[in-house]
Amino acid sequence: MFKKNNYFDPVSETGNWNVAADFVKYKIMKLLYECDQYQMISIFGTSEMIAEFITNNEMKTIARLNSIKRLFENLKLIIENTHFAIRKADKIKFDEYYKTLERIENLMPMIEQIKIVDGRKKIDINEDAFKGLLKEMIKIKKDINEPLNNADLIFNKFEEFDPDKFKESVMKRMSDRP
Repeated sequence: MFKKNNYFDPVSETGNWNVAADFVKYKIMKLLYECDQYQMISIFGTSEMIAEFITNNEMKTIARLNSIKRLFENLKLIIENTHFAIRKADKIKFDEYYKTLERIENLMPMIEQIKIVDGRKKIDINEDAFKGLLKEMIKIKKDINEPLNNADLIFNKFEEFDPDKFKESVMKRMSDRP
């Protein structure tokens, strides 16, 4: 439950953990989940197999181009959102991932080709460039999990806090006092 000092300043009754949980959920985990979706769309043009049969090739092409761009942006956001929490030993790797993303950003225009067919603009994909950039981004997506986990942003290595057990231990200590 939140107490409210004012509309913009909720104060948690249970402390900072609630804020940290929301931060991890929305600013890290949501983006990681979306990265998986964007990877699938980048490869197939849709995230669901059934949609492959009912979506035309032009729509799939646009979806693939948009999804690789979103995958790129999500990877940047994940690194930017978590850089402060990454252990010193992993920061070098994280900085390398970010530099790779900056190089990818400069190469992104190469993936899209615009052609005029029958007087109509047609968007096409340079598959070699596209697959190369996608492969690099998938590698980064895979590799960032280790530093994130080392920083306890994915799986917490510490015991879960059990408020009932804590309450029992406090009550026991209080009753054992002379």
